[in-house]
Amino acid sequence: MRHQSHEVKCSASPQSPTLPPCGFLHYKGIEMPYKDPEQQRAYQKAYRKSHKEEAAAYRESHKEKAAAYAIAYHVAYPGKFNAYMRAQRAARSDEFRARDRAYYRAHRDKKLARAHIYNETHRERGRATTRAWQKANPEKIAAHNLHRRARLAGADGHGYTAAEHIKARWAMWGNRCYICGAPAEATDHVIPLARGGSHWPANLRPICKSCNSRKGARLLHKKRPLTLARSAL
Repeated sequence: MRHQSHEVKCSASPQSPTLPPCGFLHYKGIEMPYKDPEQQRAYQKAYRKSHKEEAAAYRESHKEKAAAYAIAYHVAYPGKFNAYMRAQRAARSDEFRARDRAYYRAHRDKKLARAHIYNETHRERGRATTRAWQKANPEKIAAHNLHRRARLAGADGHGYTAAEHIKARWAMWGNRCYICGAPAEATDHVIPLARGGSHWPANLRPICKSCNSRKGARLLHKKRPLTLARSAL
């Protein structure tokens, strides 16, 4: 049975878990009535969940201590910490992205300065990482380049259309040039940006390099079709 004056009668140290006469295990100030490690972890998790405001207030009033503890834990358990953060980001991706964007807007100069220092000291590593990512994500690179052109031209839809929309437009045309039917190699603005065309998905179609080069910034007309080097398949 739990003692009425538990804190006074029990002398277990928060830093050294022991089982005092009362039968309760003490660990970091948390009273846990379990010896099994799994039960202890579940108890600690429930305790933290029900004392979020207290924990947040403590971290706010002990920022340096909390930061030092976080760094020490990260150094002592790098694999465990990284795996935990990956799992959290996967499960709460929208929340993390919103938080990252808000932090970037609030600390833009600081983030850019840190990125510049890192890039200068890890130049070769950064280049290798960039090349590997570009090789693995050609669709995203193409979508980024199209988006940049549309943004610079001030075209409607440049803030909406993403790589997924372009991929869907290619699939709609069977990944083939919408003019001659050859395998597609690029994405074309049917109404060119130079002529006021938009960057909405409806104005995007897959095209081969030959047709893209011949079409340029011209409009296609049914009565005067574009003369092509290759016949339609």
